[in-house]
Amino acid sequence: LGTTALASMGCGSRLVGFPFDRGRAAAQSDQLQVTYYSVGCLLVRFRGAAFLTDPFWSHRPLSEVVWGPLQHDEKEIERHRADLSEVTAILVGHGHYDHCLDLEPASRSVHPSARIYGSQTLKHVFAQVPLGRAVIPMNTKVATPEKTGAWQLSSCGRMRILPILSGHPNQWLFFHLWQERLRQDRTEKPQFASDFQEGITLAFLIDFLSQGERIKRVYVQTSSTGYPAGFASPEVFAEHPVDLAILPMDCANLKRRGAQPNLVDELKAPTVLFCHWEDFFEPKSGVPKEIMKVDLPALREFFVNTPNQRFIFPWWNQRFVVG
Repeated sequence: LGTTALASMGCGSRLVGFPFDRGRAAAQSDQLQVTYYSVGCLLVRFRGAAFLTDPFWSHRPLSEVVWGPLQHDEKEIERHRADLSEVTAILVGHGHYDHCLDLEPASRSVHPSARIYGSQTLKHVFAQVPLGRAVIPMNTKVATPEKTGAWQLSSCGRMRILPILSGHPNQWLFFHLWQERLRQDRTEKPQFASDFQEGITLAFLIDFLSQGERIKRVYVQTSSTGYPAGFASPEVFAEHPVDLAILPMDCANLKRRGAQPNLVDELKAPTVLFCHWEDFFEPKSGVPKEIMKVDLPALREFFVNTPNQRFIFPWWNQRFVVG
């Protein structure tokens, strides 16, 4: 990996004293709840229905990422296993290890009827892994600003999911690691970081349903290159307001730089949670550190909460109540 590995590692300022947002444990059953674990791994619940994104609890040291094989952090995974019992949809934004390393243990803990939604490459990467359920490729189902896309109904019938074509930026300058789109199944389980190839990148629009009617809407994007990545047609976004937008640091940086159009403006969500801020080569037990491209203090100063919009910069393993 050499220079590219060093470039992708966290090099931002130490965040001693940074005012991360902290959640609360209890909430009414009719409120939307989101738990942020780290990177793009989040759990969203509403009235007993739930989805999980980008399963990744296992921060691994850089030496292990370079030399491998990658290990699961069994202790950290076990802390959250009980959270997953209601999950009937696992949404994977792309195939890099920091977005799906813990897909196998997550798959063992979710509802038996749960489905995995991802790319064709993700399906190929995990072909030899006993997930107990298939990966459903979304490559031909994606929405774009010009294409409607195809909604997917969750196995519980209480969520519908629209995959939206997104994008993955270079990790640093012109370096872009592991971006292949696989065309055939792997013959062995993935073990090394380079086994986890990117494939296409997805965002998701999720509607929570009651008797077929939309009640709550959540937008999730865990990686972005800016417009048109992550954008659907205006008609799709206009069908129902977005109650919660989960957006990556790439999107936050683009907004701060004035890039237009931007999903913060397009979605107009009353609550925006920013994810994928951390150096995931560092353990959660230590002082957090930003990834190279992120300046959290500057972003927090830029995104000021107002009566109409709440911006969340979450600490690890926190549950937030929305609406």
